[in-house]
Amino acid sequence: MVTEHVVLSQPQANDRRYRSTFPALNSAGWPIATVASIEGRFRSTNCPSEQNGWTGQNYGCYTNPAADQMIDRLKAVIDPEDQRRPYQELARLQTEELPFLPLFFNINLTVFRQGITGVKGDARPEGGVTWNIAEWDIDW
Repeated sequence: MVTEHVVLSQPQANDRRYRSTFPALNSAGWPIATVASIEGRFRSTNCPSEQNGWTGQNYGCYTNPAADQMIDRLKAVIDPEDQRRPYQELARLQTEELPFLPLFFNINLTVFRQGITGVKGDARPEGGVTWNIAEWDIDW
């Protein structure tokens, strides 16, 4: 298989119709997998088309009613423990159907001195590593 790298000009990149109908892979970053970003990228109603003015981030027009139902269930629950099952189901489905292909993952390292307790790590989009600093304690 031969591939060709094509860099879009700025007008092409800004043209929603052109980007939505470009017959190729789209290399894009996805910094935070929130419920809103999952819905934006994988809900069938977010497929760019002439009817919706080429808006929507589901550029590959991935359509699966089961995925839409999983996203709806994910949006309906508030408790993080209750979100676990819909996230797992959606991850399993996307692993089988592969509507996107992660090429790499960013790893962040947080270093803090010995004796600090209560650090829960980076919890974006809530904030940086200090998002729960009020819960930290220091053993002198």
